[in-house]
Amino acid sequence: MKISRYGKILPKSLKKGDTIGIIAPSCHFDPKKFLRGVKYLKTLGYNVKYDPNIFKKYWSFAPYLGFGPSAHSYIAPDRFWNVRSLKKYIGLLNKGKRPIGDAETLTDEQMMTEAIYLGLRKTDGIDIHAYNQKFNVTFTDQFDEIIKELKKEELIFVNEKRCCLSRKGMLFIDSIVPMFMDNIP
Repeated sequence: MKISRYGKILPKSLKKGDTIGIIAPSCHFDPKKFLRGVKYLKTLGYNVKYDPNIFKKYWSFAPYLGFGPSAHSYIAPDRFWNVRSLKKYIGLLNKGKRPIGDAETLTDEQMMTEAIYLGLRKTDGIDIHAYNQKFNVTFTDQFDEIIKELKKEELIFVNEKRCCLSRKGMLFIDSIVPMFMDNIP
């Protein structure tokens, strides 16, 4: 056991062959950067473990709990996150209290916005049936004009089950998402 000059106990240093477990993202994250980070850690000789469903859970409105400082959790329609300070986090847990830093209740408009924003970032896109049920609307009616325009430009694919961006559409995602958001009531 090592002790720092400030009297803090220091954990053992990681070495090649050690396993790093990634539990959950603490906030919205870019899966490409996440996977690049995993690859980098592996090149350093670490074993990296994570649930491959992390992307689906986080981007599909499935409920999830985050553990640790700053970790976010979501149980519809509420999103909450833990305090940022490790010292405060541990202190609250030791007192038998939940270490919640803050919380918000999402409105239908916010949830629609996130369904579009996050759904179009997934390769399988937005599940139209789930969207219609969750928000009691008809996706193709709500976004009819946008869908026609984007189809004409070959930026999007839409059928009775899914709405997803084409490869070309993925290049313009930051321009396409606001087009949908402008039609959210």
